[in-house]
Amino acid sequence: MQLRGQVILFKLLLLGLAVLLPAFRTELFWAVLILSGWIAHAPGATRYHSLYRRRRIDTP
Repeated sequence: MQLRGQVILFKLLLLGLAVLLPAFRTELFWAVLILSGWIAHAPGATRYHSLYRRRRIDTP
């Protein structure tokens, strides 16, 4: 799985935590927003990097 897919799963986890921890809802929202911007504007070498295979994966 590429880093961009892993970030999406992590963002979903953070949004789920926002439901369980309403006191941290604002902070979790900002974390999701920052992660979204970071991965969207990251170079291809970062977005397509696999943490499992430790190299760039160009095909799904």
